[in-house]
Amino acid sequence: AFRNVGADNLADQMMKVGLKVVRVGRASSVSEHLWAYTLDAAIDRDPDAQKALENAVKATSNLTSRSSNGKGVEKRRKDGNGKRILEEHFRGLATAAVKASIKASNIAAARALREADVIVSTSIGAADP
Repeated sequence: AFRNVGADNLADQMMKVGLKVVRVGRASSVSEHLWAYTLDAAIDRDPDAQKALENAVKATSNLTSRSSNGKGVEKRRKDGNGKRILEEHFRGLATAAVKASIKASNIAAARALREADVIVSTSIGAADP
């Protein structure tokens, strides 16, 4: 469809005939009654994606709180080159958790798209990376 209203109307009609629809687009552009059919909603419903997102939030907040409140400063060990081993360890854990959350979200989105009978978007949305 060329406009969001048209895409929403198309999605509504496809659902009325019993097809499983995924509405692709920015949440602000999708009609509120179709939010449950978006990729974001599919990710929100996926338990693996939610667990990975929660882990990423915890890991990044641990990293932020350790560096901002100074609690981790006394516990940092230094190797011969003066690197902060503990800080690097937490940074690595946070990076891995964020990467895992992105992967889990992409898997949930891909699953939703594969299981859909119809994927509805605007012409511009279809080309959005």
